[in-house]
Amino acid sequence: MKISLAFAATIAAAKAYVLKQAETDEGVDLDTDSFEDIWEEMENTVFYVKNAYLGAYQGLYSMTTKSQVVKPDKQCFGDWIPEKLHAVTLFGDQLLEDPFSVEYEQAKDAAYSWVDLLFLNDEYCHFRDAFWDLYSFCDNEENCSFDSITSNMQTNAFSMIT
Repeated sequence: MKISLAFAATIAAAKAYVLKQAETDEGVDLDTDSFEDIWEEMENTVFYVKNAYLGAYQGLYSMTTKSQVVKPDKQCFGDWIPEKLHAVTLFGDQLLEDPFSVEYEQAKDAAYSWVDLLFLNDEYCHFRDAFWDLYSFCDNEENCSFDSITSNMQTNAFSMIT
């Protein structure tokens, strides 16, 4: 449930971002070149989020070659995410504009894209595993206190940078 809410928020934020960007470019026209620029920027954002997540994952699990922890797959935050987001957004736009023009195949493709966004990235990146590990670790409030976190960051700052 929490994952679906997170993706719903992501889609809503992406949609709001697209609309905001489109409004700044001489009115709302989602078929312009600026629309493609927005999706290119989305790809760049996914790239940065991927690297931030992989860095945090590596920091949490000490990703050495001898590590027993399952490592994120190469498809984690892959190039397929902006494509799927784009497909879902275009379907939503068409559904809002003219719901009777939507064909079965379009709806099916959008539904499958949505399901892929919800579950494939979790399968590739192991979000649930990391979440439950952090949840269990922070069950002891002392582990996740501000003082403890800053102390650990200070102690491990050099290894986090290199």
